[in-house]
Amino acid sequence: MTLIDAIEGFAAPISVVVTLGLFAYAQVATLRSSRKRARDAAISEVLAALERLTRRRTWPSVARIWHKPEIDYALLVPRLLVGLHPRDRIVATWLTTQVNLMNAATSQGAVFQLALNASTTIANWHIGTVHRSWFETEVAAHRPRLPRGTVRVLLTSLGAGATLWVSGFMAGAVASAGASLAHLRVRKAFGDD
Repeated sequence: MTLIDAIEGFAAPISVVVTLGLFAYAQVATLRSSRKRARDAAISEVLAALERLTRRRTWPSVARIWHKPEIDYALLVPRLLVGLHPRDRIVATWLTTQVNLMNAATSQGAVFQLALNASTTIANWHIGTVHRSWFETEVAAHRPRLPRGTVRVLLTSLGAGATLWVSGFMAGAVASAGASLAHLRVRKAFGDD
């Protein structure tokens, strides 16, 4: 057996090992890349929900009577569960606790503050300023609260009703003043004193 035959004998198994190693590396890199894209998409959805909520806050209270932002955030939980690595799914569990707090809130402003806090906390976790252990501690300390969405809708409805009543009163006052002036002009035009 010559040196060339020995090298050829080692080259075939080495090329198989190198090929398998490169294949495994490519598969792991593809898996990591797809997980990162899924995580980025889930975080983007969280930020988009906050943007929608913020834009809706500019609507008049009458238009926001039945809007429940906690539903948007509850729908984000499955997206996070699918988009996050199993070790990071505690973030989705924490978001569930925040949805529970949103349901227990008594005002639209409190729901907005909770949504803002949830979105910024998840964004900070995504960029690395909040660690996963913080979420674990928060989930362990959470005590579920009773939903109070009906009270919030009632208060919003009362506010909208008061706004409509005041608007109607003002419109009635303006209309009656206008009618009185028109009546006076007609009397003055025909000389009825």
